Amino acid sequence: MTRKEILQLLEVYFAALKAGRAEDLPLSNDITFEGPMAGAIHGEAAVRKLLIDVARTFQNMELKLLGHVIDDHEVCTRAELTLPGGKVVALLDYFRFKDGKISHIQPYFDPRPMDEIWGFFQK
Repeated sequence: MTRKEILQLLEVYFAALKAGRAEDLPLSNDITFEGPMAGAIHGEAAVRKLLIDVARTFQNMELKLLGHVIDDHEVCTRAELTLPGGKVVALLDYFRFKDGKISHIQPYFDPRPMDEIWGFFQK
């Protein structure tokens, strides 16, 4: 994938989260998701379900993208998530891409302030 294609895919991904809709994200069949709260999740259907649930919580939060570091088919995205009470949580999302789709997502963040919002994702 080209840098431009990856940036377009990331734009679709983050726009879907911000809009509370993750149903149409381009995820590979063998995608993996490894998060600090949900643990490891494998397969397109299971990861899509998680992302749909996560996206619904974004309606009361503000996501601000700070930049991307792209190396071939791997990307790290820095962002800030402002919670309903005003607390800002730093995020770093690591992605891998394969055949024009997202094949791996691994978010890094301090889960403590997220427990109230995403506590139901605890492994």
